[in-house]
This record gives sequence, structure tokens and C-alpha cells, in this order.
Amino acid sequence: MWLVTFFLIALIAVAFSRKLVKEKKALKETHTNKIAELTADFAKEKNTLIGTHTNEKNKLKADFAKERNKLTETHMSEIKTLKEAHTSEINELDTEYLNREKQIKKNIIKPVHKGEKILISKFIGLFKDGKNAEWNESSVYFQLTLDDKKNGDPTDCILDFLIVSPNGLFVIESKLWDGITYIYRNDCSCPIFDEVAEFKDFGKGQNEDTDQKRKTPRIFNAKTIYDKDNGENNIILKRYTNPIAQARKYSKLLSVLLKVKPVKNVIVFHVDEKRDVRIDNKNIKDIGIDSCDTEIDYYSKIITDNGLEELFESDWYTKRDSRYTETVDDVNKIIENLKDSLKLQYRFKLDITNFMTAPFTFDWIEGNITNQHCRHVDFAKVQRREF
Repeated sequence: MWLVTFFLIALIAVAFSRKLVKEKKALKETHTNKIAELTADFAKEKNTLIGTHTNEKNKLKADFAKERNKLTETHMSEIKTLKEAHTSEINELDTEYLNREKQIKKNIIKPVHKGEKILISKFIGLFKDGKNAEWNESSVYFQLTLDDKKNGDPTDCILDFLIVSPNGLFVIESKLWDGITYIYRNDCSCPIFDEVAEFKDFGKGQNEDTDQKRKTPRIFNAKTIYDKDNGENNIILKRYTNPIAQARKYSKLLSVLLKVKPVKNVIVFHVDEKRDVRIDNKNIKDIGIDSCDTEIDYYSKIITDNGLEELFESDWYTKRDSRYTETVDDVNKIIENLKDSLKLQYRFKLDITNFMTAPFTFDWIEGNITNQHCRHVDFAKVQRREF
């Protein structure tokens, strides 16, 4: 009986096993087909996405290239414009620099006149003497060239000397004029031209101040020249650039450039047997340095080269203005900085440390006085007989 049971169980097991194998095979085929279908769908979707992304990428790439080209063109145009502007500016600066360099070289070979040599000799003598303590601390700049942008011509702004002292700044202009120099501080003391209409403005300074206290004095020069043909002496009037107006201009320019106040000025006339100076009909030799007759105003004074030492001991020179707060070293540094920027140049600087060394050897070529206009005068028309 148990054999029959075992046999039936075996048949059932075989049948069930075959069924499982068949179902397994069917499931496998189903799964294989599903996998193949999914793989095909995935591949199709992948291709679709790749195609879409590729198109978007190409579009973005094209847009980027287009934008880049547009920006490049804009930037290149801006760069070109800036380059042209900068090139123009650089060329202007180069031209300005070359012109200034040319002018500086021209100033370096500018002749030194006899009057300037005389003053240099006196300045060196004061340093050698060593008695004036304030003078020993001073610096003397010779032939300063100022960069006057307003007038545009630096040749009009070459002053003879600038003294930087503990008491202030002083422009020194040297004048060595033959004959007699007449200085009239007001018109009422100058009747020489009363009846000579063509000389109404003779000797006046340009750009005179409307303030009577700052009016530029009238200055002219007279000398006698012997005419061999006629055997007579001819009176010649010479109208130089008014030295007082000239010195005031330099003082103002220096004050603005150095940012230092005040800058006083001194006109030094050289007097000897061939030269004389009269202020309001008074001989300058008979006028003391501290006299108001030699003082044009608070900022300007007229002296002779023989009165130089006396000037440096006078109250006008030694009394320090309350507005002048700089030291000699401060001003020297300002000048050197301006020299580096080509806004100011000078021939040389003289002080206690170098007055015995070159270039103070007086071997320069002496030049002639320039910028003078001569007029011959019929002396019979003139009422005065002081020439």
C-alpha cells in the first residue's frame, strides 16, 4: 500500500516540477521581453534626450559665441577709443615735456650778464664773511624758470635770483643800465613829458594795478651818445621792461607755485661812473635803505648793489611776516619737488655748503642787455635839463 502511495506522490512531484519549470520558462521569457522592451524604450528616450540636449547645447553655444563676438566688438571699439585718447594725451605730454626740456637746455646756456655776476660775487662775499647768521642759513637760487601755463611762454618767466631766508622769500632782479635811470612813483613828480604827447605812456608798466597803493612807478633811462658826424651829443631814451612790474609778476607766480606767502621783491640797480639812478628826482646814493623813498610798497624795494649788505640788515628784510611759517628747508624741498615735475627749474643753488665750488668761477660768456626799445628825443621839446 505504501508503495502505491509513494508512487503517487512521486508522480505528483514530477508533474508539479514540470509545471514549475514551464512557469519559470514562461516568466523568464516574459521578463526577457520586458527587459528588451524597457531597454529599447530607454535607448529611444536616451537618444531623444541626447538629441534635445545637443540641440540646446548647440543653441547655447551659438548664442554664447554671438554674445562674445558682440562684446568683443564693443570692447575692441572701447579699447580703440581709449587707446586713441591715451595716445593723443601721451603725445601731448611728450610734446610738452620735449618743449620744456628744450627750454631748460636753452636756459642752461643762457649768458650771465655783468650785473648778475656782480651780485653773485657779493652773495659769495657774504657767505665768506660769515657774520650774518641769518644769511648763512639762506639759499640763493639763480636764473629760475617758472612754468607759467597761463601765458604759455616760460621764456617770459626767468627771474634773476630767489633768496630763501629764515625771514621770508625775496625775488632779486638785477639791472645794469647805462646812463641815468629815472624812477617816478607818481605822475605829479614826472613833468618831463608834460608837453610831449607821444611820450604820455612812456615808461609805464603793463597791467598796472588800479589801486593807487599798488600803482607801478614810471621808469625810463636816458643816456648821451656822441654823434661824430654832427659833433653833438644825442639824448636817447630807453624804455626797458618795467622791472618793478616784472618783479611783482615773478613774486606772484612764485607765491602761487610754492604756496608760500608773502614773496617780496627787490630791484637792484648797479651804480658807478657810467650809471646813476634817481627816485622822484632824488639821487639814490643820498637815500638810506630804510628810507620810504626806496620802498615802493610793503612788497617792493629799490636799492643799488652797494646797498645790498645794508638791505640784509634792515627791518624791511629781517622782520618776519606772520604769514611766513615755513623754514628754509621746507621751501628748498618744495622747490626740488617742483624741479622734478618740470614746473620750476634753476641754473644753480648757492648756500653756505657750496659757495667755494663750481660753477661759481665767473667763466661764463657775458651777454648784452635785451628787450629795450630806443627813441630819439628832440631835447628842445623837453622842459627839464637834468640829462
